[in-house]
Amino acid sequence: MDNYQDKTLEKRRKLIEDNFKAEGKVCPLCHKKLNHHSFITTFYSALYPQIYLKENSI
Repeated sequence: MDNYQDKTLEKRRKLIEDNFKAEGKVCPLCHKKLNHHSFITTFYSALYPQIYLKENSI
C-alpha cells in the first residue's frame, strides 16, 4: 500500500511540475493560467525548494 501511495505522489508531483513549467496551461478549478497561480507556485516551491530557489534566485 505504501508503494502505491508513493507512486501516486510521484505522479501528482510530476503533473504539477509539468503544468507549472508549461506556458498558457489553465487551472481546471479557477481557470487562471498556472504559471500565475500562487497556490501552484507555493505548492511547487514546497515540493521542490532547491529547484525553485535556484530558478528564481536574485
